[in-house]
Amino acid sequence: MKRSIFLSILGVIFLAGCAAGAEPSTATPPAEPETIDAKPTTKAAFSEVRITLTRSGGIAGIQESWTISADGQATAPGGLRKRLTPEAVTNVIQELEALGFFELDENYLPRDSCCDRIIYELNVSIDGKVYQVKALEAEESTPPAFWQAAEVIRKTVETAP
Repeated sequence: MKRSIFLSILGVIFLAGCAAGAEPSTATPPAEPETIDAKPTTKAAFSEVRITLTRSGGIAGIQESWTISADGQATAPGGLRKRLTPEAVTNVIQELEALGFFELDENYLPRDSCCDRIIYELNVSIDGKVYQVKALEAEESTPPAFWQAAEVIRKTVETAP
């Protein structure tokens, strides 16, 4: 017992002696975490953009999608490939922002989807940040901004060369 007390005291003295000659720490404190805006900024080019509008369901069980990527590659239903300019991709993001898409709720699907209606899903991924909104055709709670955003995507892809 005396031996363990003696060793404990000796350890404390040894550690105190080591700390006495130590230099104070000059490490810089960690930087404040970067705040991320709730919506993307459209003033700079984006390294990663992926926009997908999907329309599915109904009595016929349709499955259609329109996609846009940062490099301008786009696809229309049936796999038809299109090409957008970088400006056109930026314009789409600016239009979505102006419509208020990035402030919409994620889900406008009712508890009972009833009657073979069509489900729309719009996913926008910008530099790792994902915005996803789902809505049901003819659902009164869906804001007009969602339908307008879906139309921007559809028209942009379908009118591209």
